[in-house]
Amino acid sequence: MPGTVPTGIPIAGTEGRFQVNGQNLNLESWDCSLEAADLPTENFESNGFREGIFGFIGGEVSAEGFWDAGLPPHANPPNLQAGTDLTNVKLFVRKTGNRAYNFPSFRLLSVRTSNRADGRVNISIRGRSNGTLTYAS
Repeated sequence: MPGTVPTGIPIAGTEGRFQVNGQNLNLESWDCSLEAADLPTENFESNGFREGIFGFIGGEVSAEGFWDAGLPPHANPPNLQAGTDLTNVKLFVRKTGNRAYNFPSFRLLSVRTSNRADGRVNISIRGRSNGTLTYAS
């Protein structure tokens, strides 16, 4: 409907950031999934309904962007190498106001590089939290 004002206050993705140990990486997207393990506790007395308790809490993160020749991804920093424990990984929803998911310890599980003759060289990573984590606020 013309003239309708959107509800809520959206944040543009352009305000995001991916940071490793204080180093801002020139990546263009990240995805974060935080989960609590579901430990089933159903028994004969559950009356046919599911029951459970929460187990371990953790997060999985993926990110991607272009290979930055000014900050080579496998150099240290940022040390984007599979099997590396990274420190202070922050995923900023918004650079201002310090709105970021924070992973003090982060296990980097996979690093993928792709190259197209008619495009650019890209890099993508995937990893998991290792211990505590903090939600963005």
